Amino acid sequence: MENQINELNTQTSNLNTLLLEKDQKINGLNSQLNSIQSSVEGYQNQINQVKNEKSQLEVDIQSLKQQLQQAQQDNSTLQQQSMTLQQQIAPLQQNISKLQEELSYKDKRIQELKEPKAVMPSTLAQQGTTPQSSSIGRTPSFGAANTGADAASISGIGAASGRRECPNCGASGFAIKEVEDKSKIVSYIPKPIYAKKMLCTKCGYEF
Repeated sequence: MENQINELNTQTSNLNTLLLEKDQKINGLNSQLNSIQSSVEGYQNQINQVKNEKSQLEVDIQSLKQQLQQAQQDNSTLQQQSMTLQQQIAPLQQNISKLQEELSYKDKRIQELKEPKAVMPSTLAQQGTTPQSSSIGRTPSFGAANTGADAASISGIGAASGRRECPNCGASGFAIKEVEDKSKIVSYIPKPIYAKKMLCTKCGYEF
């Protein structure tokens, strides 16, 4: 009996030792479990934070999409306005060119009017539209040699007062320029004054 009791005590001691080891393992596992649970809670918090950030990013993306659509609409509107302005600029540029030509022509006329002109007899002024009039040949200040030049000058003045049109190409308006005809002198007093002739700036025809 004593031997059995001793064996039983030995077994009990061994069992107690094993139980203590198991308890220690259980405590270690509980510690690990607590640590894992803490980590899981941290990860869960991170997941929730990421979800919140994702929701906020989705809201921001939606807002950016709306802003992009608005910007595209604004860009389309600006392009249409730009095309409209370009269409408006073209006729304005043409008008500016015409006005510049008209201004240049008027400046030239002003300079010509500022130059002193020879005094012409009243009969010559009244019969300026008839280059073959016999009174031109009797003008004492110019003489018979200048009759053709006087007639050409007067006919050029008559053409300038009406509608100017090129007989070669049909151009009219500011395309017709009035220039001096160096081959025909109207007067030498106080300085050489040349007759006028018309020049078509489109085809270069002189008349």
